[in-house]
Amino acid sequence: MCFFCSAIDLVDEAAAKLKMEITSKPTELDEIDRAILKMEMEKLSLKNDTDKASKERLAKLENDLGSLKEKQKELTEQWDREKNLMTRIRSTKEEIDRVKLEMEAAERDYDLNRAAELKYGTLMSLQCQLEEAEKNLADYQGSGNSLLREEVSDLDIAEIVSKWTGIPLSNLQQSEREKLVLLEEVLDKRVVKSVADAIRRSRAGLSDPNSFTFTN
Repeated sequence: MCFFCSAIDLVDEAAAKLKMEITSKPTELDEIDRAILKMEMEKLSLKNDTDKASKERLAKLENDLGSLKEKQKELTEQWDREKNLMTRIRSTKEEIDRVKLEMEAAERDYDLNRAAELKYGTLMSLQCQLEEAEKNLADYQGSGNSLLREEVSDLDIAEIVSKWTGIPLSNLQQSEREKLVLLEEVLDKRVVKSVADAIRRSRAGLSDPNSFTFTN
């Protein structure tokens, strides 16, 4: 069995799952959308009824719909803000990497003016933008009200390994679950620490899931 290949596959699948989660509508918002649709349909069915009970139900529906639509608007705006921040972080990191390569090339060519311009101008500006975006995202996530996650969780890893091994997650003993989550007993000892660290750091699109620093 190629433990290294399994480690790479595990990281890839976990990152892909998280990336899909980021681009998909959050569960809380999806549930509100469904509730609104259901209530709108009920509202239509009561529209032509004239009895007292129907009128009272219709009035309650309209009141509840107003509250739900306000919540829907609030969550949609928050979701958009979080997605935009994650996109900005990813694109800024990519731009920083590109500028660093260009700066290194300028230094090799002894184009010191260009190298200095990139290092003290472009690069510093990008790093400030990155810090600001990361702080804003951290504020959302630290509030406990974040709709999105940018890091793979222990549960993500446990679910994937459970799927691979065929062992139902609900049937795992706590000690076994910890082993699966931490990868201490699943992956080869030569790569386990590096892979586990990489998975904990792994961000959907924010870092390279195939990058490992091997340790003894």
